Amino acid sequence: MSADTSGFPIKPAPPAPAPVPASVATSSATREQLRALIENVPASLACFDVKTLRFVYSNSRFARLMGQDQAALIGKNFVEAAGEEIANTAMPFVRMMLEQRQSIKFEYHLPRNDHNGFWFDVHLVPDIGTNGEFSLCHVLMSNITSHREAIREAREAVERLRKFMAASTEGIVFHEDGKIVDVNPPLLRMLGYTYDEVVGQHPLKFMAADAQAEAQAAMAVSRESAYDSVLIHKNGSRIPVQFTPRNLQWDGKTIRMSIVRDMTERMADAARIHFLAMHDALTGLANRTQLNERLELLLDGAAKTRTPLAVLFIDIDHFKRINDSLGHAAGDELLVTFAERLKAECGDEALLSRLGGDEFVVVHKHGRSHDAFAAFGERLLNALARPLTIEGRRMNVTASIGVAQFPDDGRSVMALLKNADAAMYLAKSQGRAMLRFFDPSLARAADRALTIEAQLGEAIRNGEFELFYQPQVSEPDGQLIGVEALIRWRHPELGLIGPTQFIHVAEGLQLIAPIGQWVLDEALGQIKKWGAAGWREPRVAVNLSSVQFRAANFVDSVLDALKRHDLVGANLELELTERMLMHEGDDTAATLAALTAAGIGLAIDDFGTGYSSLSHLRTLPIDRLKIDQSFVRELTDSHDCFAITEATIRLASSLGMVTIAEGVETEAQRTILRRMHVHATQGFLIARPMSAADFMVWLQTAVFKN
Repeated sequence: MSADTSGFPIKPAPPAPAPVPASVATSSATREQLRALIENVPASLACFDVKTLRFVYSNSRFARLMGQDQAALIGKNFVEAAGEEIANTAMPFVRMMLEQRQSIKFEYHLPRNDHNGFWFDVHLVPDIGTNGEFSLCHVLMSNITSHREAIREAREAVERLRKFMAASTEGIVFHEDGKIVDVNPPLLRMLGYTYDEVVGQHPLKFMAADAQAEAQAAMAVSRESAYDSVLIHKNGSRIPVQFTPRNLQWDGKTIRMSIVRDMTERMADAARIHFLAMHDALTGLANRTQLNERLELLLDGAAKTRTPLAVLFIDIDHFKRINDSLGHAAGDELLVTFAERLKAECGDEALLSRLGGDEFVVVHKHGRSHDAFAAFGERLLNALARPLTIEGRRMNVTASIGVAQFPDDGRSVMALLKNADAAMYLAKSQGRAMLRFFDPSLARAADRALTIEAQLGEAIRNGEFELFYQPQVSEPDGQLIGVEALIRWRHPELGLIGPTQFIHVAEGLQLIAPIGQWVLDEALGQIKKWGAAGWREPRVAVNLSSVQFRAANFVDSVLDALKRHDLVGANLELELTERMLMHEGDDTAATLAALTAAGIGLAIDDFGTGYSSLSHLRTLPIDRLKIDQSFVRELTDSHDCFAITEATIRLASSLGMVTIAEGVETEAQRTILRRMHVHATQGFLIARPMSAADFMVWLQTAVFKN
C-alpha cells in the first residue's frame, strides 16, 4: 500500500539530499542510483547509529513523517526527531533488536485529531557486516492504514453477520465441500444439537432419508431456488422445513449458505385453516363444502358398484323456541350434544355433517335396502330423543328426519339433498319427531312453490289476479247482507290458484302491500255496478294482511280508495285475524278508531283459531264475528264444536256483535246454526265463490236482494 502522508505537517526539504550511509557507499554512480531508489521507494526509510541512537540518514518521506527537515533530522536521537511519545513506543523494540541482533517488526498507530489517524508497519533491520560488526540499524516504515481499515471492516462485517445469525428466528447454515463450517443458534435449537456436534459434519446427516436425494441434487447443481425438506431432530422427530440456498463467494472460495425455515407452525396453521374450511367450527363435523365433495365421491363409487345409498336430512324440532327462550349459548350446547349423539350412532357407517343452524345431514354408506335405511333413521331418532340437560335444565328435544335414496330419488348431490330436505319438511308437517321418505309428489309441490315465488311479481304487472265473490245472507230470512271478496291467481301454466298457495309467499317477498291495495280498489270498483243491478245497500268484505294493517299510511290509503270510487264507509267491511289484534297498543286502537269513525265495518275472521277471547274483543270496536268453518264442519258430529259455537254466538250477541258462520255446506248445519240464533251464514250451501261476471248474474236472479 502507498504511504499516503496527506494531512501530516510538512516542512520544506533541504536543497541537498542527505548523504547515503558509508556502508552502502560505493562508486559515485552507484550512490546516485541508491539515493534515487531510496528517495522514490513508497516507504519511509531512515538509518540510525546503534551506539548513539542518532539518525545518520533519512529519506524525505521519513523526515516529513517525523515533522522534520530531511537535513535537520541527521544527528538527532529518537526523542529529538519524533518526540517522547513515539520514542517511548519505539524504544522497547529497539532494545529488543539490539539484544537479539535480529530484525524486529511491529505496528504503530499515529493518531490525528481530524480523523482516526494512520497505521504503520515498522521494520527495524540491523546492519551487520561480514565481520560481525554491528553499528547501524535501518528503519522501514510502510503506511498500512488502508489494510488495517479493510481488516477492521471485515471484522465488523463478520461480527454483524454473527449478530444477525444469532438474532435471526430462522436457522442459517454454511457448508463448503460437503462439510458444515458454521451454524447459528436458532438452527441448533431447531435440531437439538450443540455447535461442536454439527460443525464439520455433512449436511445430509441431519436430513430425513426420504429428503436427502432432493437436497443432494440441489447441492450438486448449486441450485438457489427454495424447496421443502425434512430435518431430523436429535430425539428422532421429523421437522418440516423450507431451504432457501444461496451461493456466496468468500475469500476466493464458494460457500453454500442455506436459510432454514421451520414449517411446523405454518403447516399446523395451514392444517387448521383447511380444517376450518372443511368443518363446522361449533361441532367439528364436516361442513357443507366437505359434504358436497365427499358425497360426490360416494355417489361415483355407488354408481360403479350399483350400491344403494341414503341421504338423511335432520332438523331439530322447535329449535328456534329453545334459542329464543334459553339463549344462543344453550342452543349451541344442544347442537353439540346432538352432534355427539349422532357421532356415537353413526360410527363408520355414515358420513356426518352440519349444514348450519339446526340442520344435520347423514349419508348412510352401507345400507342395502329401504328397510335398512328406515331402521338406521329410527335409531337416530331414538338417540336424539333421549332426555338431556341444557344449562342445568332437563328437557326432551326431538328431531325430524327426511330420507332420499340413491339412485331412485336422485343421482346428484344437489338432487338428493333437495329431496331429503323436502321429505324432512313432510315429517315436520305431519307432527314432527318422525322419519319420512321422499315421494315424487313432494318434488312436484316444491317445483310448484318455486314457480309461484319466481312469477308472483310478474303476476301483478300482468294483471293475472282476479277477485271472486261469495255472498253472506242473514238468518233466517236469507236476505243478502254482504259479499266477501276472495283473491285468485289465474296462472297461465298452473291454472287457478287459491290464496293459501301464494299469500304467504307474497308476504315474504314484500309484495303483499301492492296486492292488498289492488284487492281493495278492485272490490270497491264493483260497488256501483251492484247498486245499479238493484242491490240497495251493497257491502263488500275485504281481508287484510298484518303488513297492510301495520303500515303507517294504512287508514289514509283506505279512505283515499273510498274517495276515488265515490263511496262511503258503510260500503266496506275489513276482516282482521285474531293474531293481528293480539298485541293491542296505542297504534292499533287509533287505527281501529279512525276506521270506525269513517263508518267502515270491522270483522274478526276465523274466530276461535287464534289467541284472543270475547272478553278481550269487547274492548275493541268490532262489528262482526266470523265463526271459523272448522267448527261449523263438525257441528253435527262433535259435541265440543257444538258447545263452542253455541257459546260464541250467545256471548257475541250479548256484546252487540253480529255473528257470521263460515263454511256452511249442508242444511243440517244451517238448521243448527239457526237454532243457535246465528245472524248470518256464508258457504257453498248459499253459493260458491264466483267471478265478478257470474256474481252479477247470480245477483240479478237471486231473491236475496235487500
